[in-house]
Amino acid sequence: MMSAMTTTWDAAAFDAFERSGWVGRSDAYQRGFARLTAHTVEPLLDAAEVGSGTAVLDVGTGPGIVAAAALARGAVVTAVDASPEMAALAAATCPGAEVRTAVLPELPFADASFDAVVGNFVINHLGDAAAGLAELQRVLRPGGRIALTCWEREAMRATAVFGEAVAAAGIPQPDDLPSSGLFLAGATDRAAAFGDLLATAGFVDERSRRVEWDHRVDPDAWWAAVVAGTPLTGSLIVRLPDGVVAGIKQRYDALVAPFAQGTPGQVALPAVAVLATARRAGSPLSTDEILDIVDAEDNVIGRAPRGEATAKRLRHRCVFILARDADDRIFVHRRTAEKLVFPSMHDMFVGGVVGAGESYDEAAKREAEEELGVSGLSPVPLFRFLYESPEHTWWSAVYETRTPTEVAPQQEEVAWHTFLTEDELASRLSEWAWVPDGLDAWRRLTAWRNAEPAD
Repeated sequence: MMSAMTTTWDAAAFDAFERSGWVGRSDAYQRGFARLTAHTVEPLLDAAEVGSGTAVLDVGTGPGIVAAAALARGAVVTAVDASPEMAALAAATCPGAEVRTAVLPELPFADASFDAVVGNFVINHLGDAAAGLAELQRVLRPGGRIALTCWEREAMRATAVFGEAVAAAGIPQPDDLPSSGLFLAGATDRAAAFGDLLATAGFVDERSRRVEWDHRVDPDAWWAAVVAGTPLTGSLIVRLPDGVVAGIKQRYDALVAPFAQGTPGQVALPAVAVLATARRAGSPLSTDEILDIVDAEDNVIGRAPRGEATAKRLRHRCVFILARDADDRIFVHRRTAEKLVFPSMHDMFVGGVVGAGESYDEAAKREAEEELGVSGLSPVPLFRFLYESPEHTWWSAVYETRTPTEVAPQQEEVAWHTFLTEDELASRLSEWAWVPDGLDAWRRLTAWRNAEPAD
């Protein structure tokens, strides 16, 4: 019987169906349908500007294809999926990623945790896309990029042929199965509508485009992959009597026959996706903080706003604090893109500028506690040095402190963080982009500990 017309949309019921519909389908999805979605992985990561050291969240990771590609780029990858089976599959596929079972729109992450968020054909599986986008915006840092994909409709022949075969066989939509979600329902231009959806959610610099390719596949294998590996089509077809299924399969065969290739047993089904990307709004940190300006011997000779001191290469003061946890691991982080100096680069020290009239010791305690989000720290002073480069110069005081492993880093300062052993840190010095003053301080600290003079 045909579904009765309803006047309300039950997003929770749709989400519940989606979650239950994936049970037992992870292996079949990986073998079949994942081959189709893999085509947009690299464009998706490019749009989100995922590269070495990027803290990226792959939402709706499925078997982990996007997560694996992000790891190959050197990114720091966190992946989630609503299906425990899919999450387990992704964890096995991507041993270098942190993989969790999590359901939009409630993610187990702090605000502004990630530099980039990507989702390959997941937003269209949500009962309430607006709520999902709001949650993704929450966990994305200011200035960070989001990139999402969805399918076109009729032009997406690789999947449209299934619905058309069911309809041609005269099979009505069952009352207990949704035909599809409300995502971009009724949109005549899905690319434009996708961009508009991101803008409505509060993202900026939104843009979208179509990605087209031919999905070359054995038609019988593709039939089996979609029926066994997708919840909507699979749930509808597998419940039908064998004779009815055979009739749908005959109509499917007729629909894909025009796409046959020269290679026997192969079809080239047109595939069309929409890739949308945007940025979370964010403004640079304040540049009007007043600093003491000092001479080559670290004597105060004047004062200036921080922005002016940076722009005019006026020598000022900074503190560098090496923070170790109880296991002697070092707090390492990547700076946010809004930082005035060395944005989006890695650092093995926390710290910052010394304010006008502030002592080095006062600044070290303040900066360490603010940046790590803990209190009661007692940084120990080690030595000072004059850092100079063609662009910058400041007197630098190096400290060390003990910190709890459970930290709450300042969102405006820290885009991503971890604790590394000294050996782990050493192995990443040539892999990640590090702040040059931090590298200089690290070299001098190593020499100081070994009682070796630094150049």
